[in-house]
Amino acid sequence: MRFRAALAGFIALLCLFVSAAFAQPTDDARAKLDAARQTIDRIEAMLTRESLGEAELARGRVDLDQAAASVVEVVAALQPRYDSAKARLEQLGPAPGDKASPESPAAAAERQTATQTFNDIDALVKRARLLAVQADQASSEIVSKRRANFANAVLARSSSILSPWLWRDVALDLPRDWAAMRTLGSDWLESISTQRGALGVALLFAYFAALALLYAPLRRLVERVLHRSSHGDDPTDLHRAVLALWTLVVMATLPMAAVVGGLTIVDYFGLAPARFSPLLVALGDGVARVAATAGMAWGVLAPGQPKWRLFDLSEPVAERIIALAVNVALVISATRILEASLDVVSASLVTTVAVRGVGSLVVAALLVRGLNDIMRRREASGDDRYAALRVLAWIAAVLIAASAIAGFVALSSFLVSQLAWLVGVVSLAIVLTKLTRFGVDAMFEPDRPVGRMLTASVGLKRESLEQIAVVISGALTMLVIVVAALLLLARWGIESQDLYSYVSAAFFGVKVGDVTISLSAVISALALLVIGLAVTKAIQSWLDSRFLPATHLDTGLRNAIRTSFGYVGVFAAIALALSYLGLGLDRLALVAGALSVGIGFGLQSVVSNFVSGLILLWERAIRVGDWIVVGTDQGYVRRINVRSTEIETFDRALVVMPNSNLITGVVTNWVRGDRIGRVKIPVGVSYGADPEQVRDLLIAAAKEHESVLKIPAPNVLFTSFGDSALMFELVCFVEDVEAAGRVKSDLHFSIFKAMRENAVEIPFPQRDMNIRGVDRLVEALSAGKSAPEPKGAG
Repeated sequence: MRFRAALAGFIALLCLFVSAAFAQPTDDARAKLDAARQTIDRIEAMLTRESLGEAELARGRVDLDQAAASVVEVVAALQPRYDSAKARLEQLGPAPGDKASPESPAAAAERQTATQTFNDIDALVKRARLLAVQADQASSEIVSKRRANFANAVLARSSSILSPWLWRDVALDLPRDWAAMRTLGSDWLESISTQRGALGVALLFAYFAALALLYAPLRRLVERVLHRSSHGDDPTDLHRAVLALWTLVVMATLPMAAVVGGLTIVDYFGLAPARFSPLLVALGDGVARVAATAGMAWGVLAPGQPKWRLFDLSEPVAERIIALAVNVALVISATRILEASLDVVSASLVTTVAVRGVGSLVVAALLVRGLNDIMRRREASGDDRYAALRVLAWIAAVLIAASAIAGFVALSSFLVSQLAWLVGVVSLAIVLTKLTRFGVDAMFEPDRPVGRMLTASVGLKRESLEQIAVVISGALTMLVIVVAALLLLARWGIESQDLYSYVSAAFFGVKVGDVTISLSAVISALALLVIGLAVTKAIQSWLDSRFLPATHLDTGLRNAIRTSFGYVGVFAAIALALSYLGLGLDRLALVAGALSVGIGFGLQSVVSNFVSGLILLWERAIRVGDWIVVGTDQGYVRRINVRSTEIETFDRALVVMPNSNLITGVVTNWVRGDRIGRVKIPVGVSYGADPEQVRDLLIAAAKEHESVLKIPAPNVLFTSFGDSALMFELVCFVEDVEAAGRVKSDLHFSIFKAMRENAVEIPFPQRDMNIRGVDRLVEALSAGKSAPEPKGAG
């Protein structure tokens, strides 16, 4: 009894320690969940208001993401403890019933403690998952409101830029706006009339005077950078990309540094009131925009130096594109600075609308004029490339002008900004893509420092260096493309967090509630599908042209890898598009289960061919390039598709054969194991020929042919005694079975020539006939008697 009491006390003490050990983590988790709950409740209350600004929604999204991350962290921390408590409870088993023998007090106390611990952790896990669902719903609502705000701001309709009522209102408000500007200017002059302001103005003028003095040497420096002849007359692709990026950096950095220095002086001496901040920001942005545009245009198009041009364009077209890009940047910057000025003086809305509309029409006019000049110069030079880009530019010009004329001035101004942003981001992405590709390839060359180090220290071969370079350049290229895509999508109200949510919904199916499908959602899902398929196609092309050739794998395995990746990419693109519509993989699984019976009967052959295609790709019994025979058809395998395999016959006909036929039927593959082929040539000679001589002649003819293998050696078989000839068979082997027909023809010529030179007769096919009773017939005819009847005549 004492032992049992001691044991019960020990178990109770152990349970107390276990519960204390679990109490601290659960208290921390409970505190984190309480904080996340307060954040989510605050954001849900905020979302009930009608008008919410972009800044407020953005802050709410950040707070909500932090709360959601805290909830996920709690679930991850509690999951091992949840599993451990559940395992202990299952190990104890259910409590004994009324008719069973009672358990010991120690076991009952341990079960009670384990049950309490499990219930506490289970309640926390369920609460965390509920908060995660609420956070996801609130996040979706924030995204919807931000999209609605974006659409309302862009698609807001005002008066047409050609409307006389608009210009009448502008004329009426112009005196008041001008008076406000004069008052603001007077206030600014009074603010800088102090001693500190005068010192700042003097220093600012001295700064610009110094810039004027440094203009000539800086210009010579820039010309030296832009003058690429010192780097050789035959530059490589890497030199072009490096010099293009260097030109962008130099031409954009110097003007921006000058403006930053001036703005620093203005800010330090307080030369501008706080309300001037939008104007100063617009001024800095304008200078940066024009400088970056000029640097990018000069770096990519290299006027006067066609060998350094990244695009193969004629000189007149390149000069016109540079002028067009710089002029558009100047107009956009001037429009933004004027808008900021009107905002500073609190000008009327119609004046701002007029400024935006005029700026958009000027940009459209510049595009039309530039495109017309490019068309004329293209017709003069006969250059018909990049036609698709010209069509897109025409469409953009028409949309910009039509939007301004129809009264959608905000949309017109937005399209102008997006066009400039698109051209800039794509141009920079092209330069960085070329720089990463050719730079990494040059870095891993065996005669470069990195290549020599890896070869000497790691022992990598040249092929391995090439493969590493291709993988790294491909990864960096994809990174550049993804970053460029995110930069472009961000201007349309789509952020990286939204894309991450779509991917999560596609693969984990966390959508809660009924699915709402709209036309805009369908169009967006189709756009995501097209982008996913395009990325898959691009990666397949990269694998086919860059990576797989560097691996030195056979053609069949390359095709299997490329095709398999295509299947995965298409599935991922479809899943991503469907998840955008709210159809996660959990919902698709239910649909697939409901349609399984119909698929089993109606699409049985399609599914069979698809599975057979996968078996062919991975079993590799038949590969692309193999010479196969299926029934009466034979030829080369050119492509293994999802449903069928394409076989090119020797008559250049294309046979499309279902994949199931290749799996269930008998297929002869001439090159599966190796490409060695056997050649058999039957030869008949007259009975007067010497068999030993015939054997020597046949073996000599085979050995003299360069395509006949020495091992296995040619062999001659004496096969039979024919009706009119002794039959021999020459057996030899060739290295490539595809050359067997040509070798067999050459051996025919050689054997015929050797037989004729050595007087070995190759008999014609003949039959000997013996006629009985000819002698008696001749005697009777010579004696004048009638011919005797043959014996047995009836």
